[in-house]
Amino acid sequence: MVSIDGRGPGDEGEAVGVDVPDAGRAPDQQVIDAHAARRLHRALIALPPTYRTIVRLRDIDGLSTRDVAAITGMSEAAVKTRLHRAHALLRRELQSSPHAI
Repeated sequence: MVSIDGRGPGDEGEAVGVDVPDAGRAPDQQVIDAHAARRLHRALIALPPTYRTIVRLRDIDGLSTRDVAAITGMSEAAVKTRLHRAHALLRRELQSSPHAI
Protein backbone atom coordinates (compact mmCIF):
# COMPACT_ATOMS: atom_id res chain seq x y z
CA MET A 1 0.00 0.00 0.00
CA VAL A 2 1.08 3.55 -0.72
CA SER A 3 -0.08 6.37 1.50
CA ILE A 4 -1.20 9.53 -0.22
CA ASP A 5 -1.98 12.60 1.81
CA GLY A 6 -5.15 14.27 0.64
CA ARG A 7 -7.81 16.61 1.85
CA GLY A 8 -10.89 15.02 3.35
CA PRO A 9 -14.32 16.44 2.52
CA GLY A 10 -15.54 18.71 5.28
CA ASP A 11 -12.33 18.40 7.31
CA GLU A 12 -11.57 22.11 7.05
CA GLY A 13 -8.37 21.50 5.16
CA GLU A 14 -7.08 18.83 7.54
CA ALA A 15 -4.76 16.33 5.84
CA VAL A 16 -6.11 12.80 5.65
CA GLY A 17 -4.04 9.69 4.82
CA VAL A 18 -5.46 7.50 2.07
CA ASP A 19 -4.11 4.00 1.38
CA VAL A 20 -3.92 3.07 -2.29
CA PRO A 21 -2.76 -0.36 -3.49
CA ASP A 22 0.71 -0.23 -5.05
CA ALA A 23 0.38 -1.31 -8.70
CA GLY A 24 4.14 -1.93 -9.06
CA ARG A 25 5.75 -5.36 -9.08
CA ALA A 26 6.80 -6.92 -5.80
CA PRO A 27 10.52 -6.52 -5.00
CA ASP A 28 11.17 -10.27 -5.20
CA GLN A 29 9.49 -10.41 -8.62
CA GLN A 30 11.64 -7.47 -9.79
CA VAL A 31 14.77 -9.44 -8.83
CA ILE A 32 13.53 -12.53 -10.66
CA ASP A 33 12.67 -10.45 -13.75
CA ALA A 34 16.10 -8.77 -13.75
CA HIS A 35 17.80 -12.18 -13.42
CA ALA A 36 15.79 -13.58 -16.34
CA ALA A 37 16.59 -10.52 -18.46
CA ARG A 38 20.34 -10.93 -17.79
CA ARG A 39 20.21 -14.62 -18.70
CA LEU A 40 18.32 -13.92 -21.91
CA HIS A 41 20.71 -11.11 -22.85
CA ARG A 42 23.72 -13.42 -22.38
CA ALA A 43 22.02 -16.16 -24.42
CA LEU A 44 21.29 -13.68 -27.23
CA ILE A 45 24.90 -12.45 -27.25
CA ALA A 46 26.07 -16.07 -27.54
CA LEU A 47 24.11 -16.56 -30.78
CA PRO A 48 25.94 -16.37 -34.09
CA PRO A 49 25.52 -12.83 -35.51
CA THR A 50 23.19 -13.89 -38.33
CA TYR A 51 20.83 -15.66 -35.92
CA ARG A 52 20.99 -12.76 -33.46
CA THR A 53 20.00 -10.33 -36.22
CA ILE A 54 17.05 -12.48 -37.27
CA VAL A 55 15.84 -12.81 -33.65
CA ARG A 56 16.19 -9.09 -33.06
CA LEU A 57 14.29 -8.10 -36.19
CA ARG A 58 11.55 -10.72 -35.91
CA ASP A 59 11.02 -11.23 -32.16
CA ILE A 60 12.18 -7.97 -30.60
CA ASP A 61 11.39 -5.42 -33.31
CA GLY A 62 8.26 -7.32 -34.36
CA LEU A 63 8.87 -7.24 -38.10
CA SER A 64 7.16 -9.72 -40.39
CA THR A 65 9.08 -12.59 -41.95
CA ARG A 66 8.72 -10.85 -45.32
CA ASP A 67 10.22 -7.61 -43.94
CA VAL A 68 13.11 -9.46 -42.28
CA ALA A 69 13.80 -11.25 -45.57
CA ALA A 70 13.85 -7.95 -47.45
CA ILE A 71 16.17 -6.30 -44.92
CA THR A 72 18.62 -9.22 -44.75
CA GLY A 73 18.47 -10.19 -48.43
CA MET A 74 17.44 -13.75 -47.52
CA SER A 75 14.46 -15.71 -48.71
CA GLU A 76 11.49 -16.00 -46.36
CA ALA A 77 12.23 -19.72 -46.03
CA ALA A 78 15.80 -18.97 -44.93
CA VAL A 79 14.55 -16.46 -42.35
CA LYS A 80 12.11 -19.04 -40.94
CA THR A 81 14.80 -21.72 -40.82
CA ARG A 82 17.34 -19.46 -39.10
CA LEU A 83 14.75 -18.20 -36.64
CA HIS A 84 13.83 -21.78 -35.76
CA ARG A 85 17.50 -22.68 -35.27
CA ALA A 86 18.10 -19.53 -33.21
CA HIS A 87 15.16 -20.37 -30.94
CA ALA A 88 16.53 -23.91 -30.49
CA LEU A 89 19.97 -22.52 -29.54
CA LEU A 90 18.41 -20.04 -27.11
CA ARG A 91 16.27 -22.76 -25.55
CA ARG A 92 19.29 -25.04 -25.16
CA GLU A 93 21.41 -22.26 -23.63
CA LEU A 94 18.71 -21.21 -21.18
CA GLN A 95 17.96 -24.80 -20.14
CA SER A 96 21.63 -25.70 -19.68
CA SER A 97 22.20 -23.07 -17.00
CA PRO A 98 18.84 -22.38 -15.36
CA HIS A 99 20.29 -20.68 -12.27
CA ALA A 100 23.34 -18.91 -13.68
CA ILE A 101 23.42 -15.18 -13.05
